[in-house]
Amino acid sequence: MSPAAAHVIELLQGYTAFPAALLATVCERHGMDVASLSAAEVPELIQPIALQVALFNHVDAGFAVKRRLLLGLHGV
Repeated sequence: MSPAAAHVIELLQGYTAFPAALLATVCERHGMDVASLSAAEVPELIQPIALQVALFNHVDAGFAVKRRLLLGLHGV
């Protein structure tokens, strides 16, 4: 797993029961490989990830994930 994927999965752990599966699904839908996800690819996935979290959990959780991903891009 790439460092970028590990970072996103770690962040998602507080918002969804299956963070790795959520990220893998979003990556697949966007033609990306979760195993080689780069930091440069993460910004493209922020909105779709947030939407999935909002769909499966709560709208507020989706907004929180989006905010944390946007603010945490430098940590990827």
